[in-house]
Amino acid sequence: MSCNYHRPFCPTVTVYDPPQRIERDFYHPQVVKVIHPIEIVNKHHCVPVYEHCYQVIEKEEDMCHGHGHKSHGHKSHDHMSHGHMSHGHKGYGYEATISSVRSKAKKHKSSKSRSSKR
Repeated sequence: MSCNYHRPFCPTVTVYDPPQRIERDFYHPQVVKVIHPIEIVNKHHCVPVYEHCYQVIEKEEDMCHGHGHKSHGHKSHDHMSHGHMSHGHKGYGYEATISSVRSKAKKHKSSKSRSSKR
């Protein structure tokens, strides 16, 4: 006997599996504005700045007869000196104001003595 076995002709068949999902990620820049509020508070404070003013007060003392008798009151002059400069005497300091007041007082005193001698 002969072993002549024939195989039948079977055509090729294609079968599809369900698809596999593959994800690919792509990243793109997106501008996101973030607002940071800033509150500015303006505070005003008083700071003392000293302005020194000097008022000249002149007193008269009568030294006659060895006794110190003060005259009737004192004179207050309107010469105000701010800091070291006098507004009444431009360019001169406090010393000039005092000497000016003294010279005026001497003139006033000498005119009184002349009028009393007459």
